[in-house]
Amino acid sequence: MRYSTLADIEAAFEIENKKITTPGPYCGQPRWAPYFAEKSEQAGKQILKVRPDDAKEFPELRRYKVVHLTINQETLAVSVQAFMVDDYW
Repeated sequence: MRYSTLADIEAAFEIENKKITTPGPYCGQPRWAPYFAEKSEQAGKQILKVRPDDAKEFPELRRYKVVHLTINQETLAVSVQAFMVDDYW
């Protein structure tokens, strides 16, 4: 994965308040968006479980259980949301 760590993401994007500010498909999304976008592509799924390693790399995800990823097919903009299982299902 190209964005397998927070350091990889911070090297590739400008980040303010844990949100990506670099223009492009991740602009305005949480800093963990590229990480989960790549995991989603590899798995062929839009809904991914937040694993302990994910939460270790991105502590703000500790209380969440799943990430839902959506890609706008016209603009290719990525949108991600994290959910607690009870909130999502």
